[in-house]
Amino acid sequence: MHPPGVCALSAGSGRRAGVVRPWLLLPILCLGCGPPEPPRRIDPGLTPGELVLPVGPAPEEPALPDGVRLRVMTFNLYGGRFASAEAIGAFLAGQELDLVGLQECPADYLAPIAARTGLAHHGGEGVALLSRTPLADLRLVQLRTGRSFVHATTQLEGVTFSVYVAHLGWNLDGDRQCRELVDDHLAADPVQHLVVMGDFNDEHLSSQIAILEERLADAATSMGWYPGQRISWPSTRFDDTEGSQLIDLVFFRRDLQPLVLGLEVHNLQPVLSDHKPVGAELLYPRDERPFAVDPFAALRDPRRGWPDPPPPDLLVNPGAEDGLAGWLAEGGAVAAAGRENQLPRAGLGLFTGFSERPAEGVRWSAGSQEVELAAWAGAIDARRCRLLAAGQAATGYRTESDGPHTSNLVKPYDEGELVLEALDAQGGRVLGRASSGRRDTLGWHPLAFALPLPPGARSARLTWMSHHKAFNGGSNDAVFDELYLGLDCQGAPHGLLGPDLLRDPGAEDGGLSAWSAAGWQRLTDLTPVGLAIFPPLSRSGRGLLFAGGPLDLEPGPAGLSSLGQVMELEDLLGVVDGDGLALRWGGWLRTWTARTRVAIGLEIFDGDGSLWGRVEGGGVHAAEWSRVEHRTRIPAGASAVRLVLEADVEALGTGVFADDLFVQPEALE
Repeated sequence: MHPPGVCALSAGSGRRAGVVRPWLLLPILCLGCGPPEPPRRIDPGLTPGELVLPVGPAPEEPALPDGVRLRVMTFNLYGGRFASAEAIGAFLAGQELDLVGLQECPADYLAPIAARTGLAHHGGEGVALLSRTPLADLRLVQLRTGRSFVHATTQLEGVTFSVYVAHLGWNLDGDRQCRELVDDHLAADPVQHLVVMGDFNDEHLSSQIAILEERLADAATSMGWYPGQRISWPSTRFDDTEGSQLIDLVFFRRDLQPLVLGLEVHNLQPVLSDHKPVGAELLYPRDERPFAVDPFAALRDPRRGWPDPPPPDLLVNPGAEDGLAGWLAEGGAVAAAGRENQLPRAGLGLFTGFSERPAEGVRWSAGSQEVELAAWAGAIDARRCRLLAAGQAATGYRTESDGPHTSNLVKPYDEGELVLEALDAQGGRVLGRASSGRRDTLGWHPLAFALPLPPGARSARLTWMSHHKAFNGGSNDAVFDELYLGLDCQGAPHGLLGPDLLRDPGAEDGGLSAWSAAGWQRLTDLTPVGLAIFPPLSRSGRGLLFAGGPLDLEPGPAGLSSLGQVMELEDLLGVVDGDGLALRWGGWLRTWTARTRVAIGLEIFDGDGSLWGRVEGGGVHAAEWSRVEHRTRIPAGASAVRLVLEADVEALGTGVFADDLFVQPEALE
């Protein structure tokens, strides 16, 4: 028995959920206790910067063939309404470009932009071309069907390139203009090294771009991007009259394609136009023989890293062949033989949203199916399993016809997504979540992603979800087919140690009870805010987090708006004190008009509950959902962490948004 003394009892177990309080040392007489143990403390010699880890392994640089490198950019200037020629020229000058295509370029802008960028060879009117190398046969062509393009040839490293800059329309007018460009001009062009760039007012899988793709391929599709994965218009807010799209494109010949070494949609601050500039780095063959091997081909495979063949599908009725059998339908979801110009990709059925809005305020439809995983409990708890989810998705659309032409009508289309959740033994707690994100492709497009299973997962739920937008008509038209859910168990453990530490990370629970919020609120997806005609869209699911006033109506709350959630590490202290814990943290962030910045950080608390330091995670000013991801080593002695979002949204129109946040515990290798 220990001699009588004073025992220091930790009051940590009595702390309120989500609040860090100092370890309270309560001195009481104790007849059987020895000297108090010293408090756990973080090494005072450490700094937050020393805890930063790489998010993942550095990508391998593929061996590239010999070729001609070309850096190009297309940019619609919106008539100079947003920025001066000097401001636009200053941005372009920093991009080290060979060719620039401009649309809606004021007549007095071209010369000063050329002077600022050093692209001395230029010409055009409204639609313009600038080049680092001399241009030959430069001409502005007015199409019979409306709109125009600029064409010239130039020499780069001894190779002749034929260059087009176009600004074409949409709907039936766009179909006619694309047909004229292809049949009367591209078909007659003898030069094989071709660049066609511009504002095409619709994206891949539209009827306009399908006409161009008879002869051309675009850089975004070649990179494996799906339509709308990045947004080039509008540059601010959410949807506009035609939705949110990647319509500023760079094309080349289908039968002599370059390797796309890089592609970037630039989110600028300040915004310089209602469009975003789109730049591409291309590697062309030196002669007219296509490259024999594409070293980037594997990156375009949405199922890369999956076993071949994949594990058996655990779903019942994955293709709607038996109606809604096996699925829990919500929001008027149905199985159908087709919807709004979409037919099943395979078989006779597809899943889709309501045919008529079932009740006022209903904006989504969903079907979910839960699969039991208890038979694999041992492998799951040994951290050897992951879920694989896949499917095909598209969205219905309306058309207009005139003679031989039938065009899709460009609208803010309904959007569809797949959501995958890992659940505990009771089925009530979500231990992990992954989503495809919302898509609105006009043709069937693959969805695929994976979710490592944390220990304790005993079931999985796959949900297909259709988000309705009123401008697309009365029905809810995202469609799904060939759904898949598989369980992949390997010999080596993955790094995930446990469930996501955040509660309600995607604002799905209907409130902010899990968060400490000052100036932030939870929005229901597609709820109008102030005078915003096109309301905010979640990145995924039914809710999102928002800081600001009613956007276009009133300023936001005075001062710095902050959102935080504390996560205590009691269940992981053994790993923490063994210097074996890393946290992967971040989420999806965006702003309303790109006029402000939403910042993210991870605070670390010492063993006595005091704030030890903060790891800064940067921020986002883009008016586009942007993923932020970091990985941080948690030092021995730490007791808790806190994810923090901050933004200064006092000015009118400076709202910020967050969704699908995460703080995931991982084992340090």
